[in-house]
Amino acid sequence: MPATKAHLWLYAPFIRLLFPLMAGIYVQWCLPFSLLFLLLSCTFLSVAVILYFFLPDKRKFQFNSINGLLINLLLFFTGACLAWEKDIRHNKDWIGQTNQKADYLVVTLLEPLVERQNSFKALAEVDFISIGKKNQEANGKIIVYLKKIVQSKILTMVLKLFLQSRYRK
Repeated sequence: MPATKAHLWLYAPFIRLLFPLMAGIYVQWCLPFSLLFLLLSCTFLSVAVILYFFLPDKRKFQFNSINGLLINLLLFFTGACLAWEKDIRHNKDWIGQTNQKADYLVVTLLEPLVERQNSFKALAEVDFISIGKKNQEANGKIIVYLKKIVQSKILTMVLKLFLQSRYRK
């Protein structure tokens, strides 16, 4: 039995990099930063890390802990940038960005209709929004409830729907 115990990050060093990335994603969801701040921070930190490699060896040894901190901060802000990019609220075509009530929606069903007691339910992705006589592309997922009038097996094969909107904000 060895006298010293090896830590987990010695066997899996990527874990050291995973924690600041996850922290950046979490903090971006809880306390969102602006995109400009994130990009400026990433740029500044990238330049600082690159400049470290041009230092003489004596200075590299003195500043190695600062370089490690800069790399962790760069991973933190990279995680925050990833979370900002994947947030649908920043997409100009997102259905929630429309400030007018839609007349019609064109949606694609993502799952088969689930039969309920008085209705059918399905998850759908919005393709287009019709406002007046103008069609606008849109993104987003919605849950669609269709009133059950008669039991029909035809509804189970439908992929696209043209819905009159009762959209409420």
